[in-house]
Amino acid sequence: MPDRSSLLTNIIYKNPGLHFSEIIRVSGMKNGVLTHYLNKLESLGLLNY
Repeated sequence: MPDRSSLLTNIIYKNPGLHFSEIIRVSGMKNGVLTHYLNKLESLGLLNY
C-alpha cells in the first residue's frame, strides 16, 4: 500500500481540478489528515495551490 503522500500526489496529478472535498472523498482521509499531508507536500515543493 502506498504511503499517504504518494497517494495524494497521484490523485492530484491525475485529477488536477479536484476540489478539497473531492480529494477527501477519493482518498478516504479526514479533513485534518488531508490538510497535514497537503501542507507537507507543499513545504517540500511538490505542490502549489
